[in-house]
Amino acid sequence: MKTSLLILINLVVFISYSQNRVLSGVYTFKDITGTEVLMEGETTHFSPMVFKVETLKNEDDEKLIHHDNREQIIIIKEGKVQVKLEEEIKTVGANSVIFIHPDDNCLIKSETPQLVYYTMLYQSKKPVDLERGTAAGGSFIVDFDKLEYNQHDKGGIRNYFHTKTAMCPYYEMHVTNLNAGIKSHEPHTHHAAEIVIMLDGTTEMEIGDKIFKGNKGDVYFLASNVPHAIKNTGNEQCMYVAFQWD
Repeated sequence: MKTSLLILINLVVFISYSQNRVLSGVYTFKDITGTEVLMEGETTHFSPMVFKVETLKNEDDEKLIHHDNREQIIIIKEGKVQVKLEEEIKTVGANSVIFIHPDDNCLIKSETPQLVYYTMLYQSKKPVDLERGTAAGGSFIVDFDKLEYNQHDKGGIRNYFHTKTAMCPYYEMHVTNLNAGIKSHEPHTHHAAEIVIMLDGTTEMEIGDKIFKGNKGDVYFLASNVPHAIKNTGNEQCMYVAFQWD
């Protein structure tokens, strides 16, 4: 009787975890004018994690962001935004990135009739290390237009950052341009979880034994240690943001 009860309890715990964890796959972007949650739940490293698309609908609309015990990252999809991040003020456009360290204040104001951005809010399962995040530079803004483009035989790459944060001892982001009809690499695994955001073109992502198709605006989530590889299925270069953490 005790054995049966233990099995039942373990099954309930497993089902509950499965329902709450973020699954590997593609999350489709919809042309919205408000807020849409693309994925939400637990990952190997984060609990909770929420990834969504948000819109500021009017020029001069603004939003104040502050979190005591979580980090947030913002990737601009379309429009221009004025960012006041602590003492720094900067205006940036599409594909630019804003990273917000816990306890910092960030005010974003739309400089265009519509501002659309992806954003991920998350908390580490491990103890937060504010000193590590501060020592690595704390909050920052990356202007996509200022990134150096490095061409290679498969296309090219722009590097946003390779850093440590209060939540992540390893945190990296880049933009890849991938030539038509090829894979970036054969399927591989890494302990870091990864998100890939399609900026332009069409792709397919091999995840385990399944194939997922992604178009401009769509988002792939790749869980820790899951085999994956992306292929450009179009006739021209595609472009995507990829970022991972551990």
